[in-house]
Amino acid sequence: MSLKITTVVGALLFTIVGCAIHNTPDTLKTSEMNNPNEVSSRNFNAFVDQNGTFYPPNWKKENGSPCKIYCWNIHYSLIATAASKGNDAVENLSIKEAQILENMRVKLEDANRVYILVHGYNNDAKTSRNNYDTIKNHIEFQENDVVIEFFWDGLVSKSSLWGDAKIWFRATGYSQLAGSEGLRDILNLIENKEIIIISHSRGASVALSALSNPPYSKEFAEDTLEFHTVDVYQTERLQDNKNIIKLLMLAPAIGDVDFRVPDHLTKMSYREFGDQLTKISYTVNPNDKVLKKFLDKPNVSGKFNPTDLGFDEKSGEKLKAHYGIIQSYDFSETKSHKFDKYIENENFKLMLSDLGVDVK
Repeated sequence: MSLKITTVVGALLFTIVGCAIHNTPDTLKTSEMNNPNEVSSRNFNAFVDQNGTFYPPNWKKENGSPCKIYCWNIHYSLIATAASKGNDAVENLSIKEAQILENMRVKLEDANRVYILVHGYNNDAKTSRNNYDTIKNHIEFQENDVVIEFFWDGLVSKSSLWGDAKIWFRATGYSQLAGSEGLRDILNLIENKEIIIISHSRGASVALSALSNPPYSKEFAEDTLEFHTVDVYQTERLQDNKNIIKLLMLAPAIGDVDFRVPDHLTKMSYREFGDQLTKISYTVNPNDKVLKKFLDKPNVSGKFNPTDLGFDEKSGEKLKAHYGIIQSYDFSETKSHKFDKYIENENFKLMLSDLGVDVK
């Protein structure tokens, strides 16, 4: 093969395979990177890995870092790394996670209202932090309000469309684990309070997965048990702590299936989210090309881990009829899928106001 042909083939492979990495705390400032789950203020982080495990202090020194390039198909979880070192390491990781959650519980005890911000797939922590800051600038917080900036491993593509597409399928499963194994632990710490969850893109799946067990694919559940010793069906359920939970979903990268019980366990019936969830607000944007998977045929773009709820008004009609707590908002003026563009839309403030949030 000539050098010219080799170069062309190599370039094509790079484009198709893409360069993607795990979303770890590395892009946060140094103090946060080393201890991303330190709870020290009314505004704190909650940072989990692909399995929903909370990063302990000095995680990189003890667990090592994931690869830096071509990583989209290589798992990285704290529990798997600890397991390779023996039972003492696994127990130590569990003890540290329990301490992190206890610190959060103490900080949340006297909160009036709790805001939880959840980014989507293909976002690193630094980018998500910037968007979280913008959201906070829109809100007139009251005394003793607490903001939790939730970070999860939605992977981060460093290349073009092909890279985004390749990480999508793995990120969908990670979003479910981040919710059921991570965010749910936080929700179970909170009692008799109002909780407002604001998500973007696949962050909607993180939120829904925290509220009730998500429809894992059978293959993903089996792989997670085999390679990470995490049984997705043994997760502690969301406790009825008499909270009032409101969910606001920007550009939700989900579909009807995300509200269903998985068909390999039972018939495809709707999931129950409990009485604590009192409102679901979401955006509909037919001009969001990412949600449409850059296709013009809804019957095609609604497949492959559907994302049609965020771009097709018809997709939510059955959901509205079943749940009765769902309201959609028109975001057709937004010509992008990016988090910051949805936040800039004036209807975002309207959504907040309709949830009883004072805006600036």
